[in-house]
Amino acid sequence: MILELILVSILLGLIPAAIAHARGLPFLTWWLYGALIWPVALIHVFFAKPGSVTIVGRPAPTRTCPFCAEPIRQEAKVCKHCGRDLVTPAPQPGPQTPPARSAPPPRRRDDDEPGRVWDIGTKK
Repeated sequence: MILELILVSILLGLIPAAIAHARGLPFLTWWLYGALIWPVALIHVFFAKPGSVTIVGRPAPTRTCPFCAEPIRQEAKVCKHCGRDLVTPAPQPGPQTPPARSAPPPRRRDDDEPGRVWDIGTKK
């Protein structure tokens, strides 16, 4: 008699567990709950918030919003907290200045005075 009661309780516990699993809730927890007090678990599973259990995994990479300092996803283009655009505009091509010319190294002039170094552009 007791064995049959335990077997019936185990089988009846599968009903709320199956409903909970379909709603994104943990199967084993609801099966134990349903096996112990299945009428209450059956009513409770219909009022439980679907998917209220978070799945453990790698969190998405985040960065900090430069305007409101709240954490946002790495690939976000607009902050979900302050609504500001996070995409920096591409730099506009403007007039490019040529690189600065450096002065050439001093050269040796052997024809005037041996051993004396003259700078380019200076005259004596």
